[in-house]
Amino acid sequence: MTDQSGAACDDPRTVTVQTGARLHCGLFSDHREGGRRFQGFGIMVDAPGFQLSARPLAHEEHHVRLEPRSWQTVQEQEDLKHRLLEGLARLDRALPGGREQGLQVDVLNWIPQHVGLGSGTQLALAVGTAWNFFQPCPLSIMALAEIQGRGKRSCIGTHGFEKGGLLIDAGMRPEESGGGCRLATPLPEEWRFVLATPTGLRGLAGTAETLAFQRLPRLDGGTLDRLGSLLADLERQHSHFEAFSEILREFGLLVGQSFAAVQGGRFVHSYCETLFSTMNETGIRGVAQTSWGPTMFGVCENFNQAEQVANTLETLPDVQVRIVAPLNRGAALTTTPETSGSPS
Repeated sequence: MTDQSGAACDDPRTVTVQTGARLHCGLFSDHREGGRRFQGFGIMVDAPGFQLSARPLAHEEHHVRLEPRSWQTVQEQEDLKHRLLEGLARLDRALPGGREQGLQVDVLNWIPQHVGLGSGTQLALAVGTAWNFFQPCPLSIMALAEIQGRGKRSCIGTHGFEKGGLLIDAGMRPEESGGGCRLATPLPEEWRFVLATPTGLRGLAGTAETLAFQRLPRLDGGTLDRLGSLLADLERQHSHFEAFSEILREFGLLVGQSFAAVQGGRFVHSYCETLFSTMNETGIRGVAQTSWGPTMFGVCENFNQAEQVANTLETLPDVQVRIVAPLNRGAALTTTPETSGSPS
């Protein structure tokens, strides 16, 4: 094997990591005595996802190569490369003796940034898992997440990368720096989710997101009690389609209303209201905004129902529509010439 500069590399192994995407159904903080911050729930779905492969190089520099996509600007591609190289640098700094060789990382598919699908955490853990594979003493997913600075509020994306399925975030005590997963469980395989992402819109991220959380008003006791009750109901009825749909709808609207002061309404953009209404008109109840949006999603009992919803949404302008399935496992790791499995 040779690297891009032609230098020989004795290690023939290549590792490929495939992630899903994260739908976040909203979070809330209970500021009462004994309450927890950043409680909520989310779902892992099988697309879109990051697919990247990595192999060792003979020299110490990392190289990143992307497969171009027509929907992504040159600036967005450069940003993605920068994020990958920053993530690798953070991982390298965590090694006691420093690294001895670089990696060639090829990104084949990816999740668009800042549309509510959890691209930041999935990318950080995907590249971390690939890097981890070549270390003599591999780290846990939670350790990789800490190094990469993920999970400081919600832990849905981190536990979703590792476990998949439906995840309920237990939240954090005031003195804690990370949350725990209250429930991680599969969803019915026949269910489908319809994703509707308005083109050209982005949700809050970075400094704007941090400032928004600082400005959030505190919720009243009645709303907090209702949100807590909905999470308890979800634990018991997560496989019951009608119950799940109603919980998703009410939880999303309550949380959305609590974020209205910082995102301009119960959804991040007026077009999201149109998508919400259109999905409702098809007959499905479980419709919500994922994270800061602008992606809206609806849960369907099977593919046929999802196809009907998607066909209706596709009559609207400026929206990308996807039908996706629950991802009831963690990210997949495949090695060559070795065997396949899940990240450890």
